[in-house]
Amino acid sequence: MTNNFHSATPPDRIRLDRTGNEITIAIKWFDFGTIIITVFTFVWDIILFSTISDIGLTLLIFVVAGIVLTYYAIAKWVNWTYITASQEKSIVSSQPLSWFGDKKFEVSRLQQLLYKKETRNTGQGGKRTCYVIYVDTGSSKKTKLIELDKEQEASFITTSLQEYFNLG
Repeated sequence: MTNNFHSATPPDRIRLDRTGNEITIAIKWFDFGTIIITVFTFVWDIILFSTISDIGLTLLIFVVAGIVLTYYAIAKWVNWTYITASQEKSIVSSQPLSWFGDKKFEVSRLQQLLYKKETRNTGQGGKRTCYVIYVDTGSSKKTKLIELDKEQEASFITTSLQEYFNLG
């Protein structure tokens, strides 16, 4: 894809393309965390499969967790999230492996695009900062479009879509 729409240079993990009446923003999933999750998953699976002969209900839970971790690690290596927008609708999808969070929304009701800095609990007492892009269609609740780790990426995507939809 080539950048023939937005005047700013896209961040490293982002590609932007405008063809005809459509804009596509692609976000690569791969980052440094991909290597960490891959190593962890590999060790998890090795330990798990070395004890597979003693399968019971408890071990079955660990097998399912191993399968989910393996799928996620592979997705981090190969997946892209695509935001494809036209004047009629916008679609968010993850490819080539399916993942949660695919969405569609009608552009005719679009009033505003914005991103917010939010804090998430990591589950072990820690916190992480993320940047969430929201779509405001006039309903009382804003719809989450995508969640990103870097403000530069959220800003670039929000600005690109605002320019495309003339929401400036």
